[in-house]
Amino acid sequence: MIVGIIIIKSMLTKFFNKFLEYSVYLIVFLLPIQTRLFLRSGEIGGRYSEYLTISLYGIDLLLFGVLILYLFDLKNKAIKIQINSFFSFTVVMGALEFVYFMSIFLGDDRSLAFYTYTKFLLAIGLFWLIVKVNYKNFILLWSLVAGLFFQASLGIWQFLNQSSFAMKWLGMAEHIPFEGGTAVIEVLGEDGLWQRWLRSYGGLDHPNVYGGFLSLGFLVVLLALVRRAKSDYRDYDNQGEQKNNAIKQEYLIMGFLCFLFAAIFFSFSRAAFLSFFVGIFGMLLLAIYRKDWLTQLNILKIILFSGVIFFVLYLNFGDLLSVRLEGEARLEKMSNLERVESYKIAQGLIRDDWFLGVGAGNYIPTFQKNFPDKPGWYYQPVHNVFLLAWSEIGIIGLLLFIAILQLVLREILQQSKQHDYAAYKIPILFSLIVLMLFDHWLWSLHFGVIFFWFVLGFLYSNK
Repeated sequence: MIVGIIIIKSMLTKFFNKFLEYSVYLIVFLLPIQTRLFLRSGEIGGRYSEYLTISLYGIDLLLFGVLILYLFDLKNKAIKIQINSFFSFTVVMGALEFVYFMSIFLGDDRSLAFYTYTKFLLAIGLFWLIVKVNYKNFILLWSLVAGLFFQASLGIWQFLNQSSFAMKWLGMAEHIPFEGGTAVIEVLGEDGLWQRWLRSYGGLDHPNVYGGFLSLGFLVVLLALVRRAKSDYRDYDNQGEQKNNAIKQEYLIMGFLCFLFAAIFFSFSRAAFLSFFVGIFGMLLLAIYRKDWLTQLNILKIILFSGVIFFVLYLNFGDLLSVRLEGEARLEKMSNLERVESYKIAQGLIRDDWFLGVGAGNYIPTFQKNFPDKPGWYYQPVHNVFLLAWSEIGIIGLLLFIAILQLVLREILQQSKQHDYAAYKIPILFSLIVLMLFDHWLWSLHFGVIFFWFVLGFLYSNK
């Protein structure tokens, strides 16, 4: 009887651990899928506003269920990790969570503030799952690759067809180039008429989100390639056939990365371009500094192949890229002017509530209250995560948020003493910070918040 109970208990424990493991794979694959139920549709001046909308996402239900099961599994080996190594991080994270919670009572729209707080809780829950749950790295990588491939394929199709379709089951909205509010590039055609070119959205909220997601995904996969190459050449030094198979797999991954690069190009996101170049050239410079010849070789191959892809795309769409980078066209000037205005507005909100902030998620309601006569499209968050965080959760919240990034960097430096490939996480962290400096979606949008903490979990994890 006792033996039977022990066997059943052992079987249930194994099943539970496997369930948690494969749930993490599923969550990573489904991250960019925006299927949701609208609980409250936000509007400003008769125009839909994503920043006032409250939704229940499919990924939220899955993540919440997995977190509940994980918290109840007190005998899970992952929980028995020594807390000392996480102590500083845990204290800072807890303090940030407390500041976030208290900010609920500061906002005019407390429902929106509470919704923003729950997004934050789910996101840090995913962070700890990535850090603590036992999983196979290569399966997690391929879960991410599958999600990236789907989004990249969808985005390339959208650009080449200059249309996108709506599908509620994927959380996708229709985007038509000639309709106002659609992210497009305006160029003067050979016939002397202005043409509007649709930028790729994939299944996400905006081309900037799409481009940023693919850019960071590219760098994560590149890091996996670096680690894989080191392992393969070390383990298969005297095994020719296995080594050849490993090299073939590396070139398969390189082909996938070139495909991702093409998708990033079609987003025409300047922040994504900058993030991508900071990451890949940061890795190359680090490899040169460390005299890591194998990593230099692999990164140079990727740069060469991506350069060929860029040359082909530029021959066909160079005028569109020039418009985006030069910023002299009508829409680009409007975009730049709106960004400058948003910085001034953020400075005003910070000046009025610099210590406590206006409340989590309450940037737009406060913005509207202070400037009530603007058109609906004018109400956008400031394109800087740090200013947005300061305006919503105050200076203490901002400092805690920055401390989180500093602790992640410290952990990466500690990891690099044990595993030389871990140092290549540093350029990925800086690429993430570049996106934070030039856009707001990693703080303001549901996918952005979840994805941000997933990336931090990946960088912090010592797996």
